[in-house]
Amino acid sequence: MLVIINGIEMQLTGIQIMKKLKGLFFHIVTVHLLLLACFTQAQNRFPDKPINIIVPFAPGGGNDLVARLVTEPLGEILKQPVIVVNKTGAGGSIGTSYVAKAAPDGYNLVMANNSNVTYPDIEKLAARKPSYEMNQLEPLAMLSNDPIYLVVRSDSPFKTAAELVKPRKQSLTRLIIHHLVIWAQSM
Repeated sequence: MLVIINGIEMQLTGIQIMKKLKGLFFHIVTVHLLLLACFTQAQNRFPDKPINIIVPFAPGGGNDLVARLVTEPLGEILKQPVIVVNKTGAGGSIGTSYVAKAAPDGYNLVMANNSNVTYPDIEKLAARKPSYEMNQLEPLAMLSNDPIYLVVRSDSPFKTAAELVKPRKQSLTRLIIHHLVIWAQSM
């Protein structure tokens, strides 16, 4: 087969052509892999600085405890320090709003709970503009499933919730409704 390379005519066999194409292919693949490696190196620098876990509640609470439990293993995995920062106030909305408005770079996480999730809707029910919307945040993992218990002293005469409310069903209903109305007005 007649082939022209750099202006020089050459008579090559099929095997010689395959060897030249293989060499050319090898060089093209090598260049692409090098470029890809450089691009990947530039992209894989996350994290290149400490990561903050914003706890929107006071130190010592459940969110704070869970955040402090995950900082060390998360830091070891990411090879960067993970720092707990308590940004408290307004029922958790100040810290959560901070993360919702932060750069979307993964360096500020929020240790949210169900009150942070319901806050925007509660604000709307009260005819107020919420400081963040849930579509500004993306859940990454459920780290805890904390139930809420109704508890009495062990020496109390009540052993079940039914025993507690049985003689007081009418007044308990009024109490719950009254308490919800006060809570909604105070928000």
